[in-house]
Amino acid sequence: MKIQSIIEDVLITSGIAVSMVDIHQILSIILLVFNVLWLLAKFGIKVYEHIKNKQYKEIAEDIKETKDGLEDLSHKVDSDKSKQ
Repeated sequence: MKIQSIIEDVLITSGIAVSMVDIHQILSIILLVFNVLWLLAKFGIKVYEHIKNKQYKEIAEDIKETKDGLEDLSHKVDSDKSKQ
């Protein structure tokens, strides 16, 4: 009986450890998606305001800012991958 109890405890503990790594990866992906959605939502709102106010030249600057934000996220993801 003791051996079965020890084996069950080891399996449960190792299963939890593996699950924690998976949960960390899943949460990282979810946060990345939220960051991208936030950047795109801000971009959409700015473009809408510029079109509404007929400030068409300002849209190019917003595109550049959004592109820079997405590139920053890409570099952060790449640096996180290299750390692992």
